[in-house]
Amino acid sequence: MSKGLRWAALVLGSVLLVASFGALAVATQSKSQAHSSLKDATRLYQARLDVARAQKALGGSDIGDAVRSANDANETALRVGVLTKRVIRLLQPLTNSTEEAVKQGRRGIRSSVVARRQTKVAAQILGAIAGYQKAAVDNSDLTNKALRRILVALRETNESFPP
Repeated sequence: MSKGLRWAALVLGSVLLVASFGALAVATQSKSQAHSSLKDATRLYQARLDVARAQKALGGSDIGDAVRSANDANETALRVGVLTKRVIRLLQPLTNSTEEAVKQGRRGIRSSVVARRQTKVAAQILGAIAGYQKAAVDNSDLTNKALRRILVALRETNESFPP
């Protein structure tokens, strides 16, 4: 063989070797993609089986009905939430009024405690006055007798002075 032919065979062999490695890489990637596709198909099949089991467990009803019912329940819950917020907003003035009533009630209690104390003091003062009056009444007889004796003595003294 000639030298040029050898070189051509060597270059052709090298190209075939590189092409073989490239084909091997493509084949490996294709195998990986095929394996991934098989896994996805298996998962899809399993999901369909699960849906069929769920439909059977629900008594043959449609999953769409269940989803619609769930959506309706969510919408109802949202409406209830809006109404609850509105009720809370409407009750806020009542809460403020109640707080003010409690404050005034506390002030009233304090005022009644002060009034009760003042009433006790006034009762004690009136008791003291009543005691003085009773003592004055008790001593008024003696005082009146003494005053009569003083008046008699004054008259006698006045009569003893010459006109």
